[in-house]
Amino acid sequence: MLSHDQERQLELIGAQITIEDPRFAEGLSAGRPHRPRQYSAWVPVAELVIALLFIIGSAFMDAGMAVLAGASAVVGLATLWARRRLLRDRAPRT
Repeated sequence: MLSHDQERQLELIGAQITIEDPRFAEGLSAGRPHRPRQYSAWVPVAELVIALLFIIGSAFMDAGMAVLAGASAVVGLATLWARRRLLRDRAPRT
């Protein structure tokens, strides 16, 4: 049995989840949760593709600094993506 404080804390967590990701909260209450929005992979992949296209376009225009900027963007995005994936894989499973 949960104490009054624990029940209140759970209600606050539920309200926060409902505000942050209503689709996930709705699926969770229906017993068929959707993937949380922060696990979506299309945004970092799209950013990576855009950065790679920037590098390729800059290389054809012979713009060395632009190629360097694009390469650093690719490295940064790949690092963020890998770090995010590592944190997701380390998350406790319920």
